[in-house]
Amino acid sequence: VELDSGAIKTETYHGVQLPLTVREENWAVQLIHDESELWTTLAERYQTITGTALTSPEQLHVKVSLFLGTAMPEQVNDAARRCGEHRCAQVLLFTDERTLLEVMPIVDLSEGRVVQLLSDSWSVPQTEGTAERSGA
Repeated sequence: VELDSGAIKTETYHGVQLPLTVREENWAVQLIHDESELWTTLAERYQTITGTALTSPEQLHVKVSLFLGTAMPEQVNDAARRCGEHRCAQVLLFTDERTLLEVMPIVDLSEGRVVQLLSDSWSVPQTEGTAERSGA
């Protein structure tokens, strides 16, 4: 609103999204938990680092960020490249001691599924509907 004239001025932007809501962040973590092979991989990694079994997402510290496929187009698969058109999150998962689990899922919130894992040292076995590992 222009204060002098009272006119409303609008601008349109493309390729820009608002930050994720707490509800979206929680849903991204739940989708990761629901992906059984991914959760098994995370649980194994967590056990290796901490010596404790991972039984619940509440045991993890998470940092969830908005993800746009244009941020790293050479490192992501076709599904993750659609992030920007779709609402997506990149999730960093940590132990209580703040050790990164080295598996960073990209979750397409528009489709309700994990679409890729960014990782240099871990992979998830492929089955229909599971995430793809990065080719990096």
